[in-house]
Amino acid sequence: MFGIDSTGAVSAMPALSSAGASGFFTGGNPSTGEQATVVTADWLNIIQSELINVLVAAGVSPTKSSLNQLALSIQIMGGIRPFNASYAAAIGGYSLGAIVSDPTTNGKYWRSTENANTTAPGSDGAAWVDFFSGYATSASVTAYLQEVMTGFQILTSSATLVAPSWATRLEYILTGGGGGASACQAAGSNPATANLSGGGGGSSPTIWGVVSVAPGDAVSVAIAAGGQSGYTGGTSTLTYGSSVVASCTGGIGANFATLGTAAGAGPGEASGTGNIIPGGYGSDGQNGVLVFAGNGGASFWGGGGRAGAQGGYAGTAYGSGGGGAYDGLYKNISYPGGSGAPGVLFYRWLP
Repeated sequence: MFGIDSTGAVSAMPALSSAGASGFFTGGNPSTGEQATVVTADWLNIIQSELINVLVAAGVSPTKSSLNQLALSIQIMGGIRPFNASYAAAIGGYSLGAIVSDPTTNGKYWRSTENANTTAPGSDGAAWVDFFSGYATSASVTAYLQEVMTGFQILTSSATLVAPSWATRLEYILTGGGGGASACQAAGSNPATANLSGGGGGSSPTIWGVVSVAPGDAVSVAIAAGGQSGYTGGTSTLTYGSSVVASCTGGIGANFATLGTAAGAGPGEASGTGNIIPGGYGSDGQNGVLVFAGNGGASFWGGGGRAGAQGGYAGTAYGSGGGGAYDGLYKNISYPGGSGAPGVLFYRWLP
């Protein structure tokens, strides 16, 4: 895609004439005296500007030798783009409810609170609000669970628990590590032959149960780490005596199975005494020319990491999968998928 550069082209767009009645082209009809439609410079400039502005919005520089930039820009625009002051001015401002990412802070998003919004997010008097304002954070969810689940304690690293003198049972909620998401490396310009968008990692299941114990006895707990990009998460176990009471394997890591194909990875498996809550699948990243957002699989504790441009996001909720990496600019650089979230044990002693 490129602007007209032939003899007679000017460097600045001429002012448009007043609009007439909108109509359609005709080749004319000599027998009735109907004239053929005159294609004006106004109309051609409008079409050219509309097309080039799609590239500008997607962050693609117009290149005369490339014939797929409009298609590429449309693919890129399927995601959330950073705030761009030049683009805002070109379109007369962002619309009410428009969502942009922060151009300098990774993972921060803004929502427009008015139409024709040309203000810069985060500046004084800007007509933008934090997109996640009012939503629960991982820390607030953890605090809430601790309050609601009275008496439960949280264990995020491997340890040996010792039953108090009054305890006869241990109630546990065990989760393994989440799976890492697929990396991407988009070469060329054809989605069908490029590893453009990686799939999301699967999550670990959770097992909730009660085991009988004797006062003073030890219970060994192994808490798994989440898998790195493309790798399966670790296995969390709870062992009493010589028996493994509960085990949750990690969510499976996602990878490109073949060129241009990256399915979301599946969940791990759980075994033991208790109620098993299955893990979730990561979202598909790509199947040839069909390109998706490879978000990580959700666990019992919450959602996984989201897909991210030039690097996926790590899972945040315990045991959730990482988000896949995508690269709509075809930079032929390997960008990692997000890591899976680590496992956890919630536990409390019962009389």
